Amino acid sequence: MRHLFHLGLFLGALVAVTSAEAQPNRRADRGVIVVVAGHGHPRYHSEKRVYRLPPERGHGHHKTPANYRLHDEQRDLRQIVDISRAWRRATITRDRYGQASTDRRLQAWVARELHEARRDRYAPYERRIRELSRELDALSWRFASGRAHRYHYVRKSQILDDLVALSERQVHSARANTRPTMRLSFAIR
Repeated sequence: MRHLFHLGLFLGALVAVTSAEAQPNRRADRGVIVVVAGHGHPRYHSEKRVYRLPPERGHGHHKTPANYRLHDEQRDLRQIVDISRAWRRATITRDRYGQASTDRRLQAWVARELHEARRDRYAPYERRIRELSRELDALSWRFASGRAHRYHYVRKSQILDDLVALSERQVHSARANTRPTMRLSFAIR
């Protein structure tokens, strides 16, 4: 009997530990402004913007269409924040391969977002992404040929910040459309 009691306590503790959120405390990192010195070389200047990453959900959340959209928007936000940080890191360290790699990731992300916006019929979001995509295309040849100047680095940094802000708004909108799911309660009221 005593062994069954101890086994029950152990299993109860195991369930409590595994159902708890096992994510480490994540702090929001700050983005950086890329400022170009007098000779056209980028350098680190100061912190500008806090990217608020949404928490990752564990295995206990309920799946509804609104939750799927929220999860999709959160994933998109994480990806654009990672792309933005990688581009800034590559720019600060003057890593042309890193810049080219993040440019390819950025183009793929923008293409996916345009496809999703077209599919979900978010016309204002699609229009703004398309405008920013055109600006990125106009700047891309300068970065590819090594002829980018201070203005181009600053403008691309602003475009990345705009994309992050758009994605943050999409997460906020998806969160507003997510209702808590109804759970059965056996409590006496």
